[in-house]
Amino acid sequence: MSQITTAEFSHLLAEGAKLQPFVLDARSQAEYAISHIRKAVRIDPVAPDLAVLSTVPKDTPIVVALVGLGQKYLSFNNSILQYASQASYPFYLLHQTVLVAVAFYTVQWNLGIGEKFLIISSASILLTGGLYKLLIKRINISRYLFGLKPIDIRQK
Repeated sequence: MSQITTAEFSHLLAEGAKLQPFVLDARSQAEYAISHIRKAVRIDPVAPDLAVLSTVPKDTPIVVALVGLGQKYLSFNNSILQYASQASYPFYLLHQTVLVAVAFYTVQWNLGIGEKFLIISSASILLTGGLYKLLIKRINISRYLFGLKPIDIRQK
């Protein structure tokens, strides 16, 4: 299975292109009715009937358009996502420093590579998360330095 860019896909769809792709559109009937790629064949994303693929010649490229699935099934919000969204940039900034510090000592131990990997990755995640929670999330000056909005102390 290979991936193609939108430019390559546009070229494949162009009139008179040497090799025309078979396009599967895995969206609901309502979404397909609003708009779809020219000559696309719709299949149900919940219960796909792939019998339609048996009619496609073996040398024809098959393109699966899954555009609407992410929007439909991944557009939700909860407290974990909100926390992770706020913590992502400070976590990103801290993690390499913590990882290098942990790894500097861990690689000197007489352990196998698998054990060292587990120790380094686990300790790095835990220490970075702890540093964020204790030193960045709670202190306004740290929040400012790591690109976060200040805590509004008047909100009580």
